[in-house]
Amino acid sequence: MADHVRFAVSCDVVDEYTTTNSANDDVTGDIADVSPGYSRIHPSVGKSLGGSGSIDVDASFTLTANGDVIATTSGVSAGTLTDANCVFIKHSGFEEALRETATNDPCKVMMGSVNVAILTKGMAVVLPFALNETPVITLDTEANDVCMEVVATTGA
Repeated sequence: MADHVRFAVSCDVVDEYTTTNSANDDVTGDIADVSPGYSRIHPSVGKSLGGSGSIDVDASFTLTANGDVIATTSGVSAGTLTDANCVFIKHSGFEEALRETATNDPCKVMMGSVNVAILTKGMAVVLPFALNETPVITLDTEANDVCMEVVATTGA
């Protein structure tokens, strides 16, 4: 039985650039110009961003594995999330649960009329609720169906 749920998030704002280094009086046939690529944490931010947390759960802990939820253009519920303390949502990269038709079409994760996230293939979001909530989460696409993986925990 689980006694807590741990979660973490990190984000790097990256500045990528190339420079061209030219050699004067280069020997014929040698590489005269080189354009190496560089990346760094953007100087306006100056560091990696991140945070983590833990939510305690008790003997009433329940894992609600809604599993594969097929998001559609008309929107679909992420499932019944009564007293949720943590919700995990991931874009599977496929249109259906059988995972036969690949897609990178975006899927909106919405709470009410607010876009919480827009996910494409492989992206995920964790929504922690320190005080148990009953979030109403809708998954919506603009073109094709998208298979989303949804797991929620309850019990505090």
